[in-house]
Amino acid sequence: MRIASQLLPAETTVREALEEVRSSEFRTWLVTDRRGVIGVINFARLERELAEGADKKVGELVNAQAFPHVHPDQGLDLALERMGANQIEILPVVNRADVHKLEGIVTLRDILDAYGVPQPDRT
Repeated sequence: MRIASQLLPAETTVREALEEVRSSEFRTWLVTDRRGVIGVINFARLERELAEGADKKVGELVNAQAFPHVHPDQGLDLALERMGANQIEILPVVNRADVHKLEGIVTLRDILDAYGVPQPDRT
């Protein structure tokens, strides 16, 4: 688990979000509001939504009551399963008593490293 570095405020528009994340090393971001984390969104979803309404808020695109996450005591296998099912590469690790309280994140690369899967050669 690591500290979350890139968060998208729920009030950010789709257009603003795409401008902000284009240079990110990740293709997935957490959406937050005053409660804490309320969802997860990926680059492909932002691009699709841009065509439908660039001024739509990213908070409108996520379900704050049911979003992919894990708790600190859950295993990497569950995190990997949820990433695959939701086509995301970052998963919020949240408090068991308050699903909106962010404890950290786990990334796809973290999981692959833990399982000993080497990073592809990018040359």
